[in-house]
Amino acid sequence: FAGTWAPDRVGLSDTTFIAVSDDRNVVGFGEGATAQTGRIFLCCTRNYPVGGVPPQEGLVLGVSQEIAVTDLINNASERVLGLGLNRDGSLGVARGTQGAYFFTRDLRLQGQFTQGVAGGVGGAALHPDHQSVTTSDPVVTLAFIPTANQTIKIINTVHFFQSGEIPIREDVVGPLRAVRPFA
Repeated sequence: FAGTWAPDRVGLSDTTFIAVSDDRNVVGFGEGATAQTGRIFLCCTRNYPVGGVPPQEGLVLGVSQEIAVTDLINNASERVLGLGLNRDGSLGVARGTQGAYFFTRDLRLQGQFTQGVAGGVGGAALHPDHQSVTTSDPVVTLAFIPTANQTIKIINTVHFFQSGEIPIREDVVGPLRAVRPFA
């Protein structure tokens, strides 16, 4: 994270979506956007030394560079309707009106999924055990994207194809969270 906060350029003007990695080291902010295109920022990483003991200073603050943010969403020309991060914040998913867009910590587009999700307004979530971009476990490298047809699409986050679909009673119209099954 090389950027710094410039309050006059960071002000979020519309609905803001927040996602936190499961290890609590990365925070993502997605702007719904009153204009045609939304923005995504990643912030606040912990600086863990070898051995895993947190340093005394706590969080290392920084924000993703604006050019990377513009590149990710402007390429898709989308509004942000939902945001999700994996366990360590190395992979994120942004939900737009036309599809789901997968990105790395440097906000570079890795892939997208658009089949049957256009028109849905629910959020986006990654499997709670999704560990990193390089993981290729078909059980945990999954994302969940609601549709406008009372289903949730299950997407493989390595090859960005549909792995399954879950029927639900009503359309999801807000945030989406994936959790492990209860005991």
